[in-house]
Amino acid sequence: MSKPNKLLLVNTFRHYFIGLGLALSDKAHNYHLVFIHQKFNDERNPIYRMALEMVEPFVSVSCLPVRSSRIIGRIENRKVAFNELKELVISLKPVEIAVGNDVRLEFQYAMNLARNILKLNVKGAFLDDGTGSYVFYINMKLAKYVFRRWTDKLIKKLTYGLWYTKPASFGSSHWIDICYLCHPALVPASLSEKKCIEMKVDFYQTPQAKIVMKRIANALGIESIPEVLEGSILLALPHSSMIETIYGSLDQAKARINAVINEYEYVYVKYHPAEQLDVLGLEGSATILPSAIPVEFFFSVMSFDKVVGDVSTALMSAKWMLPDCDVRFIDVSSPYTKVVKELFLKMNIKPLPAIKAHAI
Repeated sequence: MSKPNKLLLVNTFRHYFIGLGLALSDKAHNYHLVFIHQKFNDERNPIYRMALEMVEPFVSVSCLPVRSSRIIGRIENRKVAFNELKELVISLKPVEIAVGNDVRLEFQYAMNLARNILKLNVKGAFLDDGTGSYVFYINMKLAKYVFRRWTDKLIKKLTYGLWYTKPASFGSSHWIDICYLCHPALVPASLSEKKCIEMKVDFYQTPQAKIVMKRIANALGIESIPEVLEGSILLALPHSSMIETIYGSLDQAKARINAVINEYEYVYVKYHPAEQLDVLGLEGSATILPSAIPVEFFFSVMSFDKVVGDVSTALMSAKWMLPDCDVRFIDVSSPYTKVVKELFLKMNIKPLPAIKAHAI
């Protein structure tokens, strides 16, 4: 008798990584991976190409039509995507459909089709999305939130169907029954009524998982994992647009980051995956890890004594995957830092002791 199927709709490496843990640890189901909301589906999308090349531990890997910047093109692409999803759902009859952001139209369409039209006994699942799963930034962009919450919701209902809803926070929609979380003890009130399942680090440490991680490294072009010397630290940095928001300017950020680098002998720097350049000019004073490869992968194959960052999900990943690591956040007066600070303190992610930044 064939195993029942689960469908994973992912649009970031973190979602892929959470799905990877589920597929590695659950031998009772077949997992099918579908990339959604992608900008590219060719060599410019190394994560998708890697997953397509490997497939394992998934039964199948595919990608829906890439997103368009034009409104008409966006609607047309979604229609094609819905048809592809319809064929998948009818064929697989999944018992679970998972996503990292339940506002996604692809997910809600698939859930409505499976649950309300095909009358399948299907559960909706939410994949841990990082800081956004535990804290809310609504008050910082209230006008934008109100527009998206009501106006955007109405537009999408009229365009795509009355099944569309706009949850107030990640994972809180009526489509979601199960939440796969790295830190279930910190679940926000909006998810407290859902079934919360812990994603355990040992999912990624089995013999099969280690083989898969090695294949991921090869597929991403990493010939050898850098040796981490005793006393090494990792600096995890957000995208340059967020760096300016947090620190005021790239120059101020560079001064602050260099002050941290000067305190340690061995420093690795990991920029945001969307960052293609060494925007702070840190090459020479630190070892720059490939930015396109998300930090969760490095935490699965490298061990650091200390990880330092700001408001990024990378710090939560470090605390999850390297529980004995000293994880610190750079305490600046940005509104983002204020929002996430309470969460970090609950996780024993402490402020980095003040270091005087010298002008550059």
